[in-house]
Amino acid sequence: SDLVTGIDKSPEMIAQAKASYPGLDFQIVDAANFSFAEPFDAVFSNAALHWVRDLDGVARSVSSALKQGGRFVAEFGGHGNVHSIMGAIRTVLGADVKLPWYYPTIGEFTSILDRNGLETRQAFLFDRPTPVEGPDGMVHWLEVFASAVVADLEPARQQEIWQAVAEVLRPMCYHDQVWTLDYRRLRVVAAKT
Repeated sequence: SDLVTGIDKSPEMIAQAKASYPGLDFQIVDAANFSFAEPFDAVFSNAALHWVRDLDGVARSVSSALKQGGRFVAEFGGHGNVHSIMGAIRTVLGADVKLPWYYPTIGEFTSILDRNGLETRQAFLFDRPTPVEGPDGMVHWLEVFASAVVADLEPARQQEIWQAVAEVLRPMCYHDQVWTLDYRRLRVVAAKT
């Protein structure tokens, strides 16, 4: 069949997807623990897996959701992604601050795929410097993507922290009115064996 199903753990993300693409099927599902009655030809993930701690669960679920020979293609933050930002957050909040991301190496991730019945066909780790314009671009990025780090704090304190993190990063990452984020992406193509 030509069934396309989108999944995300966030009800807000699923609501937004349903509003944008009302003809497709979207379900609130945990990427580390899902199953479907009928297997798929392919599973695709973009910019999501670095938010999931249980990558073995992801690989196990993907493998069970694929037909024999089915493809798994994913791109997400890889080892070293936003290294300068994580360092600046630790400088401001302390080395033991809990960060919401996991950025595996090629070896770590392909080992996870292998032990869950997915043969890696290609794996690339590459730098992708990403510009964010405007003097508040870094603070806005932190508010969106690092909000979990300061979620228990008052909004005014959150702003103080993000301003302090941006100041630590300014000499390295802000030039000609543009912040450049040190993104590193891990792109993998695998097949169910």
